[in-house]
Amino acid sequence: MTAKNKGEAGNDIPLLANINSGEELPDGITLSISAMASGANNPSLQDVIDVIGDQWYNIFCAAYVDTTNLTAIENELASRFGPLRMIDGLYCTTKRGNLSQLATFGNSRNSPHVSCPMSYAIPTSGFQMAAAYAAQIAKEGQLDPARPLQTVELVNILAPPDVNDRFSLLENNSLLYDGITTLTFDNTGRTRIQRAITMYQKNALGATDEAYLDVTTMLTLMYMRYDWRNYFSTRYPRAKLADDGVQVGPGQQVMTPKLGKSEGINIFRGWERKGIVENIDQFKNDLVCERDISDRNRLNWYAYPDLMNQLVVGASTLFFKL
Repeated sequence: MTAKNKGEAGNDIPLLANINSGEELPDGITLSISAMASGANNPSLQDVIDVIGDQWYNIFCAAYVDTTNLTAIENELASRFGPLRMIDGLYCTTKRGNLSQLATFGNSRNSPHVSCPMSYAIPTSGFQMAAAYAAQIAKEGQLDPARPLQTVELVNILAPPDVNDRFSLLENNSLLYDGITTLTFDNTGRTRIQRAITMYQKNALGATDEAYLDVTTMLTLMYMRYDWRNYFSTRYPRAKLADDGVQVGPGQQVMTPKLGKSEGINIFRGWERKGIVENIDQFKNDLVCERDISDRNRLNWYAYPDLMNQLVVGASTLFFKL
């Protein structure tokens, strides 16, 4: 068997027989399977990055997790996330390996712009897994960026047929501390997201940091910045800028710091109704809108929204008496 594609991804194509219960070879037939191997020299994601320029894509997907390609996509997405470009996106991929291999790989990366679900003993290729994962992230993120992703099914991704090849709850929990998204498998053979996280684990000082842990946090931030910018560019496309208290006639579109703060609160109310943020009183108290000292044509907002959290863990203590 020879993979049509070049690169390491071909090594991840599973060659299997008798996957489903009750399947067996006919009498007199034996089968010997050698795992796919020797695939090398991945295509360069940098070539793709150079071509797309500033074209905006929210979700990127590929099966390449070699150091060169991951570094290239991490740097590009960090640049896109920054204040000068603001065309942020998320790279979805996957990594096959046992518990130790996945932990080592996860701890070698630290990007909030990459999400990598585990792949171990799953009878589906890594690039199919990455595509299924990216598709659900794209769909669910568009419907509601703040809604948790646990239980979402990865369509056509088969569960490991042997239950002994599935990670335990404790093993999955350990992977979540290593930047690896975890999966669960139900009795019907379906594969589902357990918790979708990014590969971000530490801040610039090397301290453990959960600020960008969940994929929903990144999706929410991406949505909020787009919505904020779109709101003001749509409602005030050619507005003038003045200090508070200016007296202007009817029909004049003039932005002031006081009006800017009021509109910021109005945006927050819209987010609140969509279940994206909470704590309006804190937002009002902390929101600052003022004219820039050195550039009189610039209005600065300092906003501190409290993002909506997700019900991921439920802890209960049951007391009883006879």
